[in-house]
Amino acid sequence: MRSLASVSVLKISAILAGVALASAVRAAGFTPPADGKLTEKQVTTYIAVLKEQMDSLRAAGKAADGSKSGAANLAIMMRMNEKVDASIAKHGMTRDEYNWVGDQVGKLWYPAVLQQQWDESGKPDLEKQIKDKEADRDVAKQKIARYEQAQKDGKRILTKEERDSAVQSASGDRDSIAQEVKDRENDLKSAKEEVATHEKEAKDADDLAKNPPADVSADDRQGYIDGKKGEAQAARDAAKESRSKVADAQKALDEAKARLAVAEGKLKNPEVPVTDDEKAQVKQANEQAIDDAKRTVDDDEQAIASLKDVLAAGPPKFDGGNDKTDPDNLALVKKHVKEYAEAIGASDVLKTNK
Repeated sequence: MRSLASVSVLKISAILAGVALASAVRAAGFTPPADGKLTEKQVTTYIAVLKEQMDSLRAAGKAADGSKSGAANLAIMMRMNEKVDASIAKHGMTRDEYNWVGDQVGKLWYPAVLQQQWDESGKPDLEKQIKDKEADRDVAKQKIARYEQAQKDGKRILTKEERDSAVQSASGDRDSIAQEVKDRENDLKSAKEEVATHEKEAKDADDLAKNPPADVSADDRQGYIDGKKGEAQAARDAAKESRSKVADAQKALDEAKARLAVAEGKLKNPEVPVTDDEKAQVKQANEQAIDDAKRTVDDDEQAIASLKDVLAAGPPKFDGGNDKTDPDNLALVKKHVKEYAEAIGASDVLKTNK
């Protein structure tokens, strides 16, 4: 025969019901209250008797393990029943009252367990989830406000790391371009000096053509004048070519200075785009960030509403929410649910993952 000590909680409950029905002893004098209300004394007394009953049941189970006789087993069970009746009487209860209280507590103990688990872990967990979601939503709202303002100001949003990287890059660009500006300034200076040199050469040649030196003979005078005119023209042509170099050098210098201004602007305000391409990129990035944050807010709002709905509904209902459970009786059983669970050997049911 299988040991009764290892019987499940549900089987123990069935045995207890069988024992109660098998009892021939029925003390008179108990009528269930019209309002169906339990008293604390009834609940605590019932649990005390139940504990003794379970002890007797386990002892009877062990005794029956070695017996093959039906009569012997019946005698064991009848003796156990006598002990239960004695325990009920010792605690000042009748069998009818004991059975009635047991029926009420048996119906309420699992809803009481659910209520306790709700109070200890279910409700706090939902409240924490709501708080976390509200915090996430508020962060997303702040992000929307920042990016909308940045879009209005034509700026980009940078993290500290991104800003530091942008400043470092702009600093390197600024130094490199500053050197280029100096080089282009030298090129421009050289080109202007060439122009001045060639212009002087042309002027000097023109002056000599107009006023040849006195030592030039009359026979050589025209040849000398023509030669100086040729030199003057060549110098003017060279000056023209040098002026073209000046224009190119000036253009290169202006472009370098423009790039230097951009680099210096990025160095001072890396959040502000300078070129048209950068402005377009920043505008697109800001719009994307705003859209993403708005989706986050919407998702969080829906999650918060759902969690609040669950929270407002309260603990899970044992019968789908259609019960007519007396709240006072439930509160009373919940108060003593730990002792009840220990009495029937079901303490593990009360364990929760916090």
